[in-house]
Amino acid sequence: MSTINGITVAQVDILCDSSYTLATNLVSVDGIDLQTGDTVLFTKLTDKTKNGLYTASITLGVVTWTRTTGYTTSADFLSGLFVEVTNGTAYTDSLWFVEPNAGFILNTDPLYFRPTKVSAILATQSQSTGAINIGTVSIDQSVPGTSNAVVLKIAGAFANITSATLSNVASSASSVTIIASNTNRRKIIVCNDSTSRLLLKFGATASATDFTIALAGGAIYESPFGAVYTGIIDGIWDSANGAARVTEMI
Repeated sequence: MSTINGITVAQVDILCDSSYTLATNLVSVDGIDLQTGDTVLFTKLTDKTKNGLYTASITLGVVTWTRTTGYTTSADFLSGLFVEVTNGTAYTDSLWFVEPNAGFILNTDPLYFRPTKVSAILATQSQSTGAINIGTVSIDQSVPGTSNAVVLKIAGAFANITSATLSNVASSASSVTIIASNTNRRKIIVCNDSTSRLLLKFGATASATDFTIALAGGAIYESPFGAVYTGIIDGIWDSANGAARVTEMI
């Protein structure tokens, strides 16, 4: 296990992106024959509340699944989680990211993993529990007893950002568009320059009962790298004063 900017990076052996149930008796996943102890990231289970990291146990040819130790509670996901896939035909060396909304409850709320634009490389690091710096990203190693450690190469969403657009949206007690959709968006920062609470909705028409994020007066929302929402963002204030200061980076 390692971290990127304080966010945990987990490892699994294989990724399964088919619409199965956990009762499906899988023999192989992504070209790899399953063995007891194999760890699998399920991203598209029929019941999306069951998505996540699992460990296989095989008895007399029948596979059963349990959530992988360390990723069994809501708190294990709420701070954001990268998952690196180390084997497989289609998904080897891919990296996936999940960051549920505040209040997420495991096994009750859907869990959506998205591929990032970060590729994995293998680097030699003897008995390391220190940190490797690649560009501006520091990755803490935790692989004692091995001569190899997986590190990450900056690419895509983690490359330098050279373009930013700033805009101001006057506060309103009715829903207004904070920023229009933009498929090229790589990061967004919204500063609530108001003494009134701002309710942001990832989608159209925010309200006091339909919103994604609540920003207190003076608070700032900053999107994570790797899994950025690119659709429309609407907002509504408890009362009209001040403005939203928006920075969009592409």
